[in-house]
Amino acid sequence: MRSNMTAGGTSSKAKVNRSIIEIASIVGPKLRNDGIFLAGLDVVGNKVLEINILSP
Repeated sequence: MRSNMTAGGTSSKAKVNRSIIEIASIVGPKLRNDGIFLAGLDVVGNKVLEINILSP
């Protein structure tokens, strides 16, 4: 799988479902409490694989 745009990766519109909203509502306050106001979450199924804060 290629995710790097310069290596031929492509972007697509994400589908936000109830599971994603629930994850964000749990993770969001914890990140804000730590002073992080912009982050990218890598989510597969209902699992957070990675939280990107330097390059969201």
